[in-house]
Amino acid sequence: VVFSPDGKTLASGSSDRMVRLWDTATRTPIYSLDNRSSVYSLAFSSDGAMLVSGTWGSVKLWDVETREQIGALQGHTRQVHSVDISHDGATLASGSNDGTILMWDIASHLEPRTPDPDFDGNGTVGFADFVQFAAQFGLSQGDERYDARYDLDENGAIGFSDFLIFASAFGREG
Repeated sequence: VVFSPDGKTLASGSSDRMVRLWDTATRTPIYSLDNRSSVYSLAFSSDGAMLVSGTWGSVKLWDVETREQIGALQGHTRQVHSVDISHDGATLASGSNDGTILMWDIASHLEPRTPDPDFDGNGTVGFADFVQFAAQFGLSQGDERYDARYDLDENGAIGFSDFLIFASAFGREG
């Protein structure tokens, strides 16, 4: 188990292959991540945006907000019983009972994310997607209605640069 940096969330992992996030105030589950392998260790990044899980032979990187796996680090040959992320979020250390400690440059192991402005999921970027996008325009991470799916450039605010990304995909079929 590990607490998020702000103490509002607790992450737990187990041999049932799930990572569960819990609201510490209400002591209720928020959501689960399918780790697809037993979970031996967990760590949050210092900003709480990333969660890391140590498994059999690998380390998985999770985006806490989107609940998606954003990377995997392969290199150990046994259970990864210890993981930690440097305060600046650039380096990850993992220790395994295979007798190794590995240091990882996190950025080089993140899966590339291609912005997908098909917000309604119908396979075409069209007017309905634009209406959804426009409703989010001008919001930033601290706003109650902020939704990271519309922050296409991932800078923490939904603005003109996101509109340009959206516009370049307008009319595209999935």
